[in-house]
Amino acid sequence: NLEPTLSFLESRLGLTQDQLRKVVVGQPPVLGYSVVANMQPTCAFLESELGLSEAELRKLVVATPPVLGYSVEANLKPTLHFFRDALALGDGDGGGAEG
Repeated sequence: NLEPTLSFLESRLGLTQDQLRKVVVGQPPVLGYSVVANMQPTCAFLESELGLSEAELRKLVVATPPVLGYSVEANLKPTLHFFRDALALGDGDGGGAEG
């Protein structure tokens, strides 16, 4: 049943029909992703940990549809922690990326 997935993408992310088509064509497996197990936790993580607005999240998903299938625990958290550590983000010194 594709209805929960399509409904989530339209209602939660506010995707237009054209954006929805782009996501599905760009990442057909998205139609098989679990809303509860994959998409909701991923969207919540991206919003909370990266501070993304709904519009920014929508832009990210349309540009990079595979992100909806990433595991928060196995992919997103470790990657974010790596970059925070590598760039010394959040330690109050303005970051470590300046030359």
